[in-house]
Amino acid sequence: MKKTQKRSVVSYPPELSVAALLTYVKSIHSEEEDFSVGDLTDRLIYKYKLYRLREIPITKIHSPWYTVYDRVCDFAEQKSGFPPIVLTPSLVVIDGNHRVKAAIARGDKTILAYVGAKS
Repeated sequence: MKKTQKRSVVSYPPELSVAALLTYVKSIHSEEEDFSVGDLTDRLIYKYKLYRLREIPITKIHSPWYTVYDRVCDFAEQKSGFPPIVLTPSLVVIDGNHRVKAAIARGDKTILAYVGAKS
C-alpha cells in the first residue's frame, strides 16, 4: 500500500480577480521563458474576470500542453503541496501543466486550482 505523505499547508485567497491572478501566475514562475506577457496563458487568463479556488480531481483536468519532463520530476519530488494551478471553467489547464503531470506521477488524487468563473 502506498504511504500518504503529509504536505505542508499554505493558505491561498478563496478568489482572485484577473489582475490578481496574473500577478500570482507571474510570481510563481522562476524563469523568464516560463511566462511572457502576450502568450497563450496571458490571453486565456483575461477571458474570465474572477477565479475561485477549488480542489479538483486530477482525472477531471484536461492538460493539452507540451510538457518538459525534467521539470515534472522536480515538482514530483517536492514534499510540499504545489501552488494552485489555473483552469478554465471546463477544467482545461491555463497554467500549471507541469504541476498536474507531477501530481499524477506522485499519485495525488486532487490538486488545488483557481478556476475561471463563467460570467
